[in-house]
Amino acid sequence: MTSGNISAFLGGTASPSNFNTGSKSVIVVAGGGGSFSLDTLNACVATIDNISVKEVTFDQPDGTLTLFNHPDNIPRIDYNPDGTVKGLLVEEARTNLATYSEDVTNAAWTKTNLTATSIDTLTLAAGTSTKTLVQIISSSATGRTVSFEAKEGTHRYLQLYFDADAAPWVTFDLRDGSISNSGTTVTGQSSPAPDGWFRYTVTTDSITATNVSFAATDIAATRRGVTASTGTLQLRRIQSEVGSFPTSYISTSGSTATRAADIASIPVADFGYNQDQGTVYVNGTFRDTETIVTVGSTTLAADADGEKDYATTYSSDPSATSIELNGGTYENLQYYPRKLTATQITELTT
Repeated sequence: MTSGNISAFLGGTASPSNFNTGSKSVIVVAGGGGSFSLDTLNACVATIDNISVKEVTFDQPDGTLTLFNHPDNIPRIDYNPDGTVKGLLVEEARTNLATYSEDVTNAAWTKTNLTATSIDTLTLAAGTSTKTLVQIISSSATGRTVSFEAKEGTHRYLQLYFDADAAPWVTFDLRDGSISNSGTTVTGQSSPAPDGWFRYTVTTDSITATNVSFAATDIAATRRGVTASTGTLQLRRIQSEVGSFPTSYISTSGSTATRAADIASIPVADFGYNQDQGTVYVNGTFRDTETIVTVGSTTLAADADGEKDYATTYSSDPSATSIELNGGTYENLQYYPRKLTATQITELTT
């Protein structure tokens, strides 16, 4: 461009600014349907080398995995922490019972000997003391899974504990995501997230948990231990749900929020379904022993492994109206309009 200004528009969305003299490259992410256009101002003189339009996944124009609220009635694709695709995600209904899941400054979070200096940053007070962040949760159900993201600032250890004095607890090392110590009847896990964050999960089936409770501790601390640290740590995307395993994050602000159950099915009228006999094969990651596929009166369940290949056959099932995916992450689904032999099934599933 040698003079003037130029702006690019796609679907009504403009480029970040008017561009002037020099060589420029711009990406415009469309806010909706519509045409592409270039607007010139001030006697613009320019040469355009290339224009390309491509589909992007929601708010990921540069390919970076980004947390977003998924639109309704569009398949949810699950990803591994390294960005590789896991498959189609199908989940049951769940409610995040923790309000203000992304704002620890809110009064819903009771802070003792620490201060929330931003919506996701906690600064520990001076002195050797118990330093906690607590929210009271109204639920009488037994069994709870709490998940959250945390990052080391200048303080390294964070504990999640449940409210009864003898209740389970887990202390995490925010530097590498490992579990430094824990109580009994509790399961703790972690997985890496971008920019030094980790996603942590704590599950217990042994108590009727009410509070979501965090404590900044030392590595050797027992449940709700003390620390002399005056450092900082970051905490966000806090979720407390009734159930024995975690589900995907549900954002809240001011009240609890519920994600409806996913319904994923394929009508048998849409493909060459054979009501006299057939075979269904599926590959993915599933909860141990739970039903993962239903075809009429035929069901396919995971075994105690949960993460592998499964197949089942049926004979004369005119009741089927659809193939239903009952829950899990589905990498591959195949249908054969005949009963495969035992040898063929073994080849598929091993």
